[in-house]
Amino acid sequence: GGRFLHPRMAADLRYTTADANFLEAHFREPNYDSGKEEFHRRLRNPTRGQFFQALPDIRDWFGGFRDNADWDGGGIQLCFAGHGRQGDGALVLADGVVTPNEFLGSLADTASSISRSGRLRVSVVLDSCHSGAFTTEVLEACFSRLVNFLVPFHVFASCMEDEFAWEE
Repeated sequence: GGRFLHPRMAADLRYTTADANFLEAHFREPNYDSGKEEFHRRLRNPTRGQFFQALPDIRDWFGGFRDNADWDGGGIQLCFAGHGRQGDGALVLADGVVTPNEFLGSLADTASSISRSGRLRVSVVLDSCHSGAFTTEVLEACFSRLVNFLVPFHVFASCMEDEFAWEE
């Protein structure tokens, strides 16, 4: 028998979204020990508008903690399971893509209003094709201080065995 080949943009995401399902359940566990102040939002097949609206919503939530004496700057984690665009690893959404630079620009705007410079921890967990390119852009921007409000915390990429999570 032969093997059924399908284009990457039509890939079966059942296994990819299983990771997001696990993380969502894990973050909602009552004994999850990252702190008592947590905000979780899961977007399923979001549009660009929904994706970018989530960041101001997070900013508004963080606003309640910024002036606390023990505020350490907080942390934001983007966990994406889906398709990634070849070349830059842009996140493929329902109505377009989110490039690494668009994500970082929005996140920097959010960070500048909720955290002191160099204090907001950012984690990017991607399960998509070409995700290595996206994470490379995030790390380069953070380490070159182009986005001086962000501290890379957990930044990693994965993909299915017949897909790409690294770039040359």
